[in-house]
Amino acid sequence: MQRLFIVLCLSFALLGLPAKALIWFAKVAAQGSAKAQRNLGMLYYDGLGVAMDRARAGELFQQTAAAGGGVGEAEFDLGRLH
Repeated sequence: MQRLFIVLCLSFALLGLPAKALIWFAKVAAQGSAKAQRNLGMLYYDGLGVAMDRARAGELFQQTAAAGGGVGEAEFDLGRLH
């Protein structure tokens, strides 16, 4: 089911609706989805659908790495913050 929600979130993002993507990524991330946490972090990192917040993005990237999903991507994202 989480995979379906991830597709929904990405669809909103691709359609130019980052605020809707943000809402759904947050819901799925709260359920522990590492992919949703990383994508939510990217929205915060770039300020899409939300005010840019690099500190929040870093927290989400760290959660992604800790969850073991997309660790390489999360480490790369954390590296961009420094």
